[in-house]
Amino acid sequence: MRVLCCGYQQDQARPEFITLAEAEREDLRRMAYEKGWYLGDLIGDLLGRAVEEWRQSRPGGFGEEMPGDANRNNCAR
Repeated sequence: MRVLCCGYQQDQARPEFITLAEAEREDLRRMAYEKGWYLGDLIGDLLGRAVEEWRQSRPGGFGEEMPGDANRNNCAR
């Protein structure tokens, strides 16, 4: 079983919702189908890569705290 298909059962999981136009939603579903992935796995993969890219683009990478990071460590627990 994939972790992301039942991610709400993971200790650190918190559900988030996204809003997409119908065309974007259908394209995302087609993309998942073509890759042979569950839609949640695809969204998790895309989002995970985007977050990691964002972290790396910040001064000092993820290790250096920046303004607005006050809740980051509390949220990860």
